[in-house]
Amino acid sequence: MYRKKWLLNFGYTHLILPVFPDLKELSDDLEWLSAFAVEFRYPGEEAVEEDAKSALAIMDRALALLRPEIQGLTNRQ
Repeated sequence: MYRKKWLLNFGYTHLILPVFPDLKELSDDLEWLSAFAVEFRYPGEEAVEEDAKSALAIMDRALALLRPEIQGLTNRQ
């Protein structure tokens, strides 16, 4: 249980921001979102509809920022 709480508080945005610095403007939202990667992996936890809608909105904004980067990578091949 201690490890789970540590992971929830630690977050993972430090791994992606150096690679995609444009996501810096979403760093607080991504930190909030990263907690769900661990929290809902275990039985007994459920997301409410409002959280799910917020998560989708964050990912829509992240995708809008990342789309040019992703397209740039696929065009290099």
